[in-house]
Amino acid sequence: IEHLEDLVFRRGTAGVRQALAIVDHMAQEPSSTTVKWDGKPAVIFGRKPATGEFVLTDVSGFEARGYDGLATSPEMMAQIQSTRGGERAGITQLYRDLWPKLKAALPENFRGYVKGDLLYTQRPPLQAGNYVFQPNTVEYRIPARSSLGQQIGDSDTGVAMHSMYADQGEPMQPLSRVKFDTVPGLLLISPIQSRGVELNRAIVQEIRSVVQQHGGDIDTLFNPAELRQQQITDLAKLCVDYINHRIRTGNFDRLLAGFGEWLRTKVTPRKFTNIIEYLQSPSSNTQALAAVFTLFMLLHDLKMDLLRQLDLQVPGNEGWVMATPHGYAKAVNRFDFTARNQQRNNP
Repeated sequence: IEHLEDLVFRRGTAGVRQALAIVDHMAQEPSSTTVKWDGKPAVIFGRKPATGEFVLTDVSGFEARGYDGLATSPEMMAQIQSTRGGERAGITQLYRDLWPKLKAALPENFRGYVKGDLLYTQRPPLQAGNYVFQPNTVEYRIPARSSLGQQIGDSDTGVAMHSMYADQGEPMQPLSRVKFDTVPGLLLISPIQSRGVELNRAIVQEIRSVVQQHGGDIDTLFNPAELRQQQITDLAKLCVDYINHRIRTGNFDRLLAGFGEWLRTKVTPRKFTNIIEYLQSPSSNTQALAAVFTLFMLLHDLKMDLLRQLDLQVPGNEGWVMATPHGYAKAVNRFDFTARNQQRNNP
């Protein structure tokens, strides 16, 4: 799921229009926005539409193309894990332990697949009146007296459920109309929805103004045919990589000026020259790139304003997911959660 503000790099002005449509929908339909739990690993389980056979797998297995990643037994899941690098005994045992619980939770007549994030596999310890657990980067402290806390107290395995698929290869959908069977010790947490937000209309208007003024130049800048001719087809991806680099620096100061400095260290001298020449001829490409970074910052500001409102409703999470008819996007504080997550999992 893309960060809302990265859509300008991924799709140019179409991405900006998509981002605005997503946030407009989330403001009108609060239930489309739900808490993004920081669980690990993601688990996908369900029943094959054609046969009803139970499947438990991970994201890589579900999206596999060169092999059958839809494990129909713990032994098959162990075989899939054995083909991957690194020590896999722990993760293989994890799926073996989850297998009977998740299978029992899914009604026999269900067809399709559901997805969730594993939060814990033993009852979290109770500290100062809170159940405390840290599946990945975020440490959760759930009051034991709360409704969720009471459910956690009655469980030894917790999974935050959030989405579903009609079949392998089909688009992700928000989790809806799925009634899981009760399994002792297993807690499947339903999506926690937003109670509503107010859009910052001043920022929205500024975004529209920039698109109106520079939209044509932006689409020219990211024109696939032009990029192929200049042998710089990954220009948009390089922009995203640069943004992720800037997360590590802790700020977005001198965003445009720093791009050239960073680029020189990441591509070959020939490719660097190709990009600079492309940006300078015509000069509108330089203006377009400046407008792209401006739109990125405006979308980031808009997202952070929404995130502030959302986190007042349910604090202490990774972020939120906006699941709308216009597409999916996530609202995550990149200088807080993303930076900590990079340091923890990908230093």
